[in-house]
Amino acid sequence: MRILWCSTDKISAVSILLAGWVLTGLGGPAMAQTATYNLNQSQAFSGLNAGTVTTTQLSPTEIQITLQLNSGFGLHETTSSNHYAFYFNTYGNVPVTVSGLPAGFTLNPLGSYGAPPFSGAFNYAISCARSACGTGGPGYTGTLTFDITSSNGKALSLSAPATYNNQQLYFAVDLVNTGGSVTGNVGAVASPH
Repeated sequence: MRILWCSTDKISAVSILLAGWVLTGLGGPAMAQTATYNLNQSQAFSGLNAGTVTTTQLSPTEIQITLQLNSGFGLHETTSSNHYAFYFNTYGNVPVTVSGLPAGFTLNPLGSYGAPPFSGAFNYAISCARSACGTGGPGYTGTLTFDITSSNGKALSLSAPATYNNQQLYFAVDLVNTGGSVTGNVGAVASPH
C-alpha cells in the first residue's frame, strides 16, 4: 500500500495514528466493567444458597448493583442491627449516595454493619421496611437494582471485608424462603472466571 503525500491526498501520520486508534477501540468510550458474585455462603442447614449480585462500573465514581434472587427466596425485612436486607463495602470507606432503590428500602449511613455468622463488617447496609419486605415470607422477591455514587468525587470500588469458611465475602443479604420458615444472612463470593 502506498500513501501519497500530495496536495489532493493530504494524509498525515497523525491522521493514520488517529484512525488506527479509533478502529482498535482505544479512542471510543470506555467499556463498563461487570463482575458477578454468587450468593452461596450460609450455614449449611439453612439451604439459603440463592442468587447472584452483579456489579457494573458505570464511571470511576459510580457503580450499579443488581441483586437477582432465585425463585423461592426473598429479602427479609430489617428486624435488628444484625439483619439488614443488603450489605456492601466501599474500598477506603468512600462515602456514597444511592439512587434507584424501590420504596421501602433505605441506605444506612457509613458505619460498621455485622452480618452473623460472618467475620468482619461491611461499611454500608440497606434496610428494608415491612411495607416492602413484609413480615416472614415471601419477602421482597423482585430484582433489586440501584446505583451508588461517590459523594466526595473519589474513585469508587468495592471490597470484601467479611469472611466465612475461608471465603472472601463482597456482599451479604438477609434472605427468607418464600414460605417464611427459614431466614438468615447469605454471603456472596466472586464468581470464578
